[in-house]
Amino acid sequence: MALTIPVFVFAAPKQFENVTTMMDEYNDYPSDFGAFKVLKEKPLSIQISPKVMNGDSEESIINASNKAAVYGAYRILLQTPNDSVAIKVIPLSINMQTMNKEYLEAYKFSFKINRVQAMALAKKNSGISKTNLLIGEDGYEWNGKFKECCFTDTGTPGLNQFVKDLTHQK
Repeated sequence: MALTIPVFVFAAPKQFENVTTMMDEYNDYPSDFGAFKVLKEKPLSIQISPKVMNGDSEESIINASNKAAVYGAYRILLQTPNDSVAIKVIPLSINMQTMNKEYLEAYKFSFKINRVQAMALAKKNSGISKTNLLIGEDGYEWNGKFKECCFTDTGTPGLNQFVKDLTHQK
């Protein structure tokens, strides 16, 4: 009798020709709303703006900004040909009564990161060393281990510390 060993195959995350195509398809940070902008094509520089509501707590604004930083860095470096990216994160506040939008300059931060640095940081914190394992089998959601340690505050090191490390790469 032959022994059967289950084999798990994870496909590489979907690859996009460029960052604009990827962001338009996912639509998590819609460019037509002001939540995403390409500031410069070469070298790639982008602005990503998480949507927050007028009156949100500072903690909520920081949390949304940190998630946008991780999203921007890892989506771009894993799913486009870009080897590096400069990212400006600036939350976009929406007043639901007036529908006015305002960039919250006081919460703005910027950083640069390349694929090697991003993967080293992911490996250090989640133990995942292969790009095809950072995104789940559905091709969109983050892998459970990466999500837990680097996209929520319940894991170790947690979102805030992970973003601090992410934004201070040398």
